[in-house]
Amino acid sequence: MFKDNFAPTENTDADLERAWGRVLEDWCHNYGEVNIDDFQTVLNNATQYAINASTVVVTSRHYEPLTFTEQLISGGYRAAKAYWQNQYTSMLFGWSVMIYFAGLILISTVFRSIRLISPRVGRALISTPHLNRARGYLTMPPTLGQKRADPWTIGRLPMGSALKRGETLILIGYLILMVVFLTTDYPFYDGNMRLKTMNAQWTKYLGDRSGKMAIMHLPLIIMFAGRNNIISWLTGWSFDTINVLHRWVARGMWLTAIIHGGVYTYVNGYKYSYYLEQDFFVYGICAMVIASVIILLAIYVIRHASYEVFYYGHFIFVLVFLVMMYEHVKILGFTNWVYVSFGVWGFDRVVRCLRILWAGIWTTGQFTVENGAVKVALRTKRPLNLKPGSYIFLHVPRIGLFQSHPFSVCEVKPNNEFTLMIKPMSGMTGTLEQYVQKMHNMTVELRVWIDGAYGHTAPVEDYDNVLVIGGGVGITALYGYLDMLKEYTATEDEKASSVMKHKNVLFVWTVRNPNNVAWVDLEPMITCGIEVQVYVTNSSSTEKMTEKEAIVKTTGISESVITYGKRPDLESTISSWMRLPGSAAIVTCGPGSMNDECRNIVARNLRTCNNTIGYYEESFSW
Repeated sequence: MFKDNFAPTENTDADLERAWGRVLEDWCHNYGEVNIDDFQTVLNNATQYAINASTVVVTSRHYEPLTFTEQLISGGYRAAKAYWQNQYTSMLFGWSVMIYFAGLILISTVFRSIRLISPRVGRALISTPHLNRARGYLTMPPTLGQKRADPWTIGRLPMGSALKRGETLILIGYLILMVVFLTTDYPFYDGNMRLKTMNAQWTKYLGDRSGKMAIMHLPLIIMFAGRNNIISWLTGWSFDTINVLHRWVARGMWLTAIIHGGVYTYVNGYKYSYYLEQDFFVYGICAMVIASVIILLAIYVIRHASYEVFYYGHFIFVLVFLVMMYEHVKILGFTNWVYVSFGVWGFDRVVRCLRILWAGIWTTGQFTVENGAVKVALRTKRPLNLKPGSYIFLHVPRIGLFQSHPFSVCEVKPNNEFTLMIKPMSGMTGTLEQYVQKMHNMTVELRVWIDGAYGHTAPVEDYDNVLVIGGGVGITALYGYLDMLKEYTATEDEKASSVMKHKNVLFVWTVRNPNNVAWVDLEPMITCGIEVQVYVTNSSSTEKMTEKEAIVKTTGISESVITYGKRPDLESTISSWMRLPGSAAIVTCGPGSMNDECRNIVARNLRTCNNTIGYYEESFSW
């Protein structure tokens, strides 16, 4: 009735009388199907038979009308006011959590808009030398130690990845809000007629507040989980960042829901058998159990041991959880939060289907196993607006009807053609490699569905010097940048005869085996003036000449570009590059350990560097 609009205020007697009159009218009309005049007639007649409520001993039912003293009415009013005050404060705090994240989104959106409108101004704001020390200490490094992309392990068991310090600061702010909101501003007072002890007040109010804050987390969690969400479009945040927020906000909701369920179980333990007969209580228990299973399936070791188990389990259990939540809260009037969550989830799924239809449901891809990878040549019905940094989710129904995996777009060609380079691992990619290997010439055409393109392009063209560092199949995410940058470079002879200012671009690529070098065509990059250094780590001295001859023959690149049996000196390369005259961008994509090394080197150098530096890491974690 009036509870949703309740806010604690000081009211005069006249205000209370008018409010009580409206309440009576509403109750007579909605529940008694009588008008206020009929009610008043009955009230006048009943008054002569009324007895004082304070004299009644509650041992059996009484059918006489009761009168209440002013003290009882005042005490009841104060208890009700405290109850509704906590309801109002709980809603206010729930909204405050969303406002916190909305503020972060707004700030990021403003900075991204400035960069899109004026790249030079945007770069000056974000990558300015004045912020180098702050970036080097506060936002860029891992929270603890040296690992960010590479997982922490106990023995050989991977336990998860550390967060960037910037992400940790955001989550610390969220944690502080949650602790403050769950522990402060409760309307406690002695003499509460409804909740007679402080313990009763504390548990009741905490149970209510934690429950409301939990349900209000739902839309935010679903929005952070979607591929197609307005947050990514507005802010340009990477999939990794949004995924971090999704996981930690989900854990926050789960913890508040545990508090909600635990407190109410404690308070109503003596009536547990009664509540087990109530639908809302049973659905609440089911929702809690399912949420705990979802959290368990999402831990790092399970996600990476079997992505398919995680994916299917997550999808099914989340849908069941939303249904259970709806049934739990529908008698309490909080179904709007579930409706919004279903709406956000449905929007994402509809857009995914539309993207697949746009690319063409009859699209086929040519799959070829070569040089230790699966090369996929694709041509879509319509353009996908592919840019450097773009990735797609690829469905291969023959391999897994309901599976899709993200892959970076490697080479973009005319007529809506592009290629992917897939490094087989366990699960779907391993099954795909085995399937193609059984075919003639290890080549086969398969029906595919393409959901994309996603991703954001790093503004490397805005910098004077660009250092691109790749490891293994990480070349797939970097090749588009190299292809774009060759338009801004020139050979030494061209630089000497031209008055135009050209960019300095260096590409450092580390691969395990010599045949990996043939994954992409590097000759056009070298011809256009991009300096290329390739390091082949798994190579013995006796094999060097044969390998060199084979690579030169296959790729057409000079053998002087390739170094065998060594790794690049990233410390020296990155440090010197950051101190070249002008601005510098460092773009990396490779194994987690390599990305971590690059990130840490850049962070250390930022603390003493006076140049404008941009660091862009193309990585994808789940």
